[in-house]
Amino acid sequence: MTNPVKSKFRIASPISKARLRMASGLILFVYVLTHFLNHALGLYSLPLMEAGGTYFKIFWRFPVISILLYGALIAHVYLTLGHFYKRQTLSMSMREWLQVFLGILIPLFMVLHLLATRFANEVYALNDSYTYVVLATFVQSPASGILNVIGLLIVWVHGCIGIYAWLKLKPWYSGYLPSIALILAALVPVLAINGFVAAGRELEWLAEDPDWLARYYQNLNITDKNLGNIVTEMALIFRYAFVGLLAAIVSLRLVRQFNSRQNTQVAIDYLDGPKINHPAGSSLLEISRIHNIPHASVCGGRGRCSTCRVRILSSNLELSPPDSEEQAVLDRVRAPGDVRLACQIIPKGAIKVIRLLPAEATMKTLGEYSNQASGVEQVVTVLFADIRGFTETSEAKLPFDVVYLVNQFSIAMGDAIEASGGKVDKFLGDGLMALFGISSTPQEGSLAALKAAKQMRLALNELNAKLADDLDEPLRIGIGIHAGPVVLGEMGYGASRGLTAIGDTVNTASRLEAATKKLGVSVCISDNVAKLAGYKFSENTVQQLALRGKKLKLPIHALKISDLDAIPD
Repeated sequence: MTNPVKSKFRIASPISKARLRMASGLILFVYVLTHFLNHALGLYSLPLMEAGGTYFKIFWRFPVISILLYGALIAHVYLTLGHFYKRQTLSMSMREWLQVFLGILIPLFMVLHLLATRFANEVYALNDSYTYVVLATFVQSPASGILNVIGLLIVWVHGCIGIYAWLKLKPWYSGYLPSIALILAALVPVLAINGFVAAGRELEWLAEDPDWLARYYQNLNITDKNLGNIVTEMALIFRYAFVGLLAAIVSLRLVRQFNSRQNTQVAIDYLDGPKINHPAGSSLLEISRIHNIPHASVCGGRGRCSTCRVRILSSNLELSPPDSEEQAVLDRVRAPGDVRLACQIIPKGAIKVIRLLPAEATMKTLGEYSNQASGVEQVVTVLFADIRGFTETSEAKLPFDVVYLVNQFSIAMGDAIEASGGKVDKFLGDGLMALFGISSTPQEGSLAALKAAKQMRLALNELNAKLADDLDEPLRIGIGIHAGPVVLGEMGYGASRGLTAIGDTVNTASRLEAATKKLGVSVCISDNVAKLAGYKFSENTVQQLALRGKKLKLPIHALKISDLDAIPD
């Protein structure tokens, strides 16, 4: 098995399909937004709504802008349907399914509106003013007006979901911005619908005047009395054709899935999960979804969010290198060379991977997962501490008193460790484990651990004074400290998952803490800690400690509490 090598020299197309789909969607959303804002002008008056519509048409019907608009429409529909066909699995979030469903409804609802306005204007020179649209739908055919409003709301919600999926990946989209965006997303259609209704009521009153109605029809410029039937029949033909296209895509998907069962099988070994076989051709993320294997993916597999990233532990066939966009995402999170996006890699043979982020990861929690969280080897200093004789002390106390005592000890020791720059890894009943040097150098970590031991001694003295009336004798602790390489990463399950360290260094620190009992001292530190910290203890403290499973003895310093006094604060 060989490890794939990541290359940065893959030449990508100037703009990817995903970016083109997003860009075309943004153009269409701006069009709909300006359309809605023009509707809202009807709240003031119909003439203002018409005046706004004039400028709206001047801009959007300018030849270059029209080409851009309808090019975006064609590209968005084509790329979306193509993406739907190419997906290996239809396992999607509720948000994605809602966006797909609304996207399918948009052409069915809005084709009649498009044909009756822009098409009729371009081909039959119809004056498709706002007065024409509102009168035809709100006054003359209320049912059509209701369908038109529903269609516009479908377009708006579909667009808002897409905008949200785009914005939520931006690091600056946080704080009050999501709430403000939600308020605006609700306010714009409310204003637009009320503007439409206000203009409709004004037209109801005007349409009662026969002279006004005659001038209106003359200005409308209907050159073909059958225009209404022509537009209706064309809309019906389009709807049948669109439904047929959807049926064809679904049928082709079924045929492809049937043929894929005959494809070469790839073997996927999830280090922290199952081992599965699957037909070649699907992305790793799609394979995870097909087999119901929890896998984070905030962006839905579009290669934007990095939450689906995995570490490639081995692969018997070399993977295709990342393209420029995937590489940009990996560079953004400073991923090492063996990390890839699961949504972008297509396994070709046997591959072994580990998912680096929890399945429940979101953009809000993404910042909590550093490179260390995905697993790194790093030199850190590990400290173990334990209350001496706690079993005898707790036997004579009520359960409530025992819990209170442990909590007070944990608070005092935890504060001392964090004040010295350490991180409490876990509390172990009447003891604890702490890490130093996670975000600093090994030298700084070792010195911080020694300072923490001194501060823990002072904190224990204060705690003993505070609990003097509740204790038969003062609390005593044993501390073991060792520095060396560990595997540092996010480990655990569910709520218990957190950054921790494993390895021989951790085991050695634990044994040094246990050795304090045998040696009759308060603190045992390895000579490696003293050297890294740049601190020299008395020669009288040096000992050679034999550890279970080790051939060579470990040079240590067996310290009394008083030996810590000389350590600088």
